[in-house]
Amino acid sequence: MAVSAAARRLQPPPVRALPGAPPGRFRVLYADPPWTTFPLRQLPLRGLADDEALLFLWAPAAKLAEALRVMERWGFRYQTCLAWKGEPGRPAGFEPPELLLIGARGLVLAALNGSIEESVRHPGSDAIYKWIEQMCPPGPRASLFAASPPEGWTPLPDSLWGGLQPSE
Repeated sequence: MAVSAAARRLQPPPVRALPGAPPGRFRVLYADPPWTTFPLRQLPLRGLADDEALLFLWAPAAKLAEALRVMERWGFRYQTCLAWKGEPGRPAGFEPPELLLIGARGLVLAALNGSIEESVRHPGSDAIYKWIEQMCPPGPRASLFAASPPEGWTPLPDSLWGGLQPSE
């Protein structure tokens, strides 16, 4: 049976092997990427995520449209987001928040459970990782662009992306 052009457009691009990547696929991916200089949409994350997986992607509010395109390119469907306003105790102002976008692949996120410590001072803090662990089912977890993720998280360092160069 021939596949229609419309059906071909709906199929995800082929998964590329990523040399140096850890074996297996991840149920949870956490990313706090450098939005200014890195070609994020080119990262071959489709092959690193399980068929049923969640993505937690930090993005500045000004990069929301690009972040949603990145999420879709990586094979995830946007579900919801949380906003991080900055350090506690700072005067209220009109600072744009940083957003933690949550996307899913092969499942639908029903509800967010758990709580985040009020003392979170940075999006990449251990408190965020702990919150994700509370609300996600067990399984392999990976952290992209983190200097040193907590125990139980596989770091996916910048060196894994090989020939991808920062964009000008």
